[in-house]
Amino acid sequence: VGCKTVEVRKVWNKNIALFTDHDLERMKNYLDKKDMKVSVISSPFGKCVLPSSKFATNKTASLSRNPNYNMSYFDRIVEIADFFATPYIRFFNFLKMGTPTETKWREMINLIKPYAKKAEKKKKILLLENESVAFADTIANTIRFLDEIDSPAIKLNLDPGNFFSVNQPTTPAAYEVFYKHGWVQHMHIKDA
Repeated sequence: VGCKTVEVRKVWNKNIALFTDHDLERMKNYLDKKDMKVSVISSPFGKCVLPSSKFATNKTASLSRNPNYNMSYFDRIVEIADFFATPYIRFFNFLKMGTPTETKWREMINLIKPYAKKAEKKKKILLLENESVAFADTIANTIRFLDEIDSPAIKLNLDPGNFFSVNQPTTPAAYEVFYKHGWVQHMHIKDA
């Protein structure tokens, strides 16, 4: 039986967001030979500092430090998802860089909302990965984000290992609220 789908993040030492059309064709040919499909495009979208961060720069092509560069790949990531016939794109809700303020939280929400609308129009599901360094670090902050963003195009890529890394519970009961709201669409399982 074996695996029939893969979640693509980085291949041939290249982030999936930076793939050329030739790279995509090469990977598809390889997957076709193995009778495999792509389940999720594990994009780096939103795994960067906020534009207002003192760590932000527009001088380098950095996916983590140049938010404009990072966000400029959204349309290409959607094209890549279309190419592999998957509706699922993993994303992050920005790097918090310390203790986030309410002002930073509002900035983050306002930055993501237009992309949620774009995803709705493109019939894509953006899978938020809870991450210790991002605004969706704790269970409470993840709930707050999903509640405030309130988009059918945004679901949760539940990662208990990432919750574990910020001392959050990793029991089914702790995640009941996510399932109750129909937010869980995908899951990562790893040894934290």
